[in-house]
Amino acid sequence: MFTGTVTFVSGKGWFFAERDDDSSAIFVHQNEVENNRYLKINDRISFDVAPSTKNPGKTMAVNVKYVSHLISRQISGKAAL
Repeated sequence: MFTGTVTFVSGKGWFFAERDDDSSAIFVHQNEVENNRYLKINDRISFDVAPSTKNPGKTMAVNVKYVSHLISRQISGKAAL
């Protein structure tokens, strides 16, 4: 199981997340999210990786589970986690 952070929300039921292991982007579809939860920017997720069903040679997140929400705050003009 991998972990990552949601970085893009389409508003149409698909998302992109940045993987913690290699900082690459991975596609997430709403149908793969546990309890059909709607994800938001900075949500932490865990997931498995599988071949994309629509794009041969690409991967996508499956069995996606919401873990927590990452809260960032501004300190001296810089984002701090």
